[in-house]
Amino acid sequence: MSPLWLLWVIFMAGVIALLIMELNKRQRATIQTPTSESQPEFQSVRWQGLKLRLPLGSLIQLWGRLQSAVAQHPIPLYGWLETIFWLVILFTLLDHLRDPRGSTTSFVVWLLTIGPHEVGHFICNPFGVFIMFLGGSIWQLLFWLLLTAWSLFVRKQISVALLMLTIMGHSFINLAQYIGDAQAKQLPLLFGQDSSHHDWANILGMLNLLPADHALALISTLIGVVLVIGCALIGILTAWFLPRVALGRMALRVAGNPIIAVRASILGQ
Repeated sequence: MSPLWLLWVIFMAGVIALLIMELNKRQRATIQTPTSESQPEFQSVRWQGLKLRLPLGSLIQLWGRLQSAVAQHPIPLYGWLETIFWLVILFTLLDHLRDPRGSTTSFVVWLLTIGPHEVGHFICNPFGVFIMFLGGSIWQLLFWLLLTAWSLFVRKQISVALLMLTIMGHSFINLAQYIGDAQAKQLPLLFGQDSSHHDWANILGMLNLLPADHALALISTLIGVVLVIGCALIGILTAWFLPRVALGRMALRVAGNPIIAVRASILGQ
């Protein structure tokens, strides 16, 4: 185990210990969590001259319901294991952003996405040169989106769907490196191909958007970051609000639309 991973494990163990102590302390307290009647739904906060409206009332209610969910979880070990898993997922995001080309996460993401990318070129080849070049990037993302939809709506596996969507988020970050290299064309291409086969150099060149390669790469990175963080947060919340009673099962049977079930569990509806 590398020193970086060891430090991360120690840090996460400390965070989990603090969370457990805080939840136990609040559970023993007799003071009720303020409701929306005593706590305003939105509270204005000034930051560097900007007036921000934060939903503090809703956040306090969510925190109170999370404490209750932790206390009532049928098998708390499963909830903590899932929470740790999603915290590790957040670490992979930091690792990927720290070194988008040379980190362990970037290599794993490359292995997961290179297959759909190359197959995408083959699938889109009959639709013209532009779509052929774009097809690799489309299928690098679409493949994981389709797996997300299948896991969520067919299998009703919320955690697996979130994981597939997380990989899609990492795929956006991986793709950003390719997009941002459109002008420089310094990335080595698969099978030793020359720079004339650079997907995004050709795509942006055909659209006369080569000067925008860095801006588009930043947008792709931001989309990926939002997806990974969003999936991790939802994963942590559903670990407690939709408690798992066995591996592969949830205590609350998700009937109908699982998106509505997740939304209702988080919002307490």
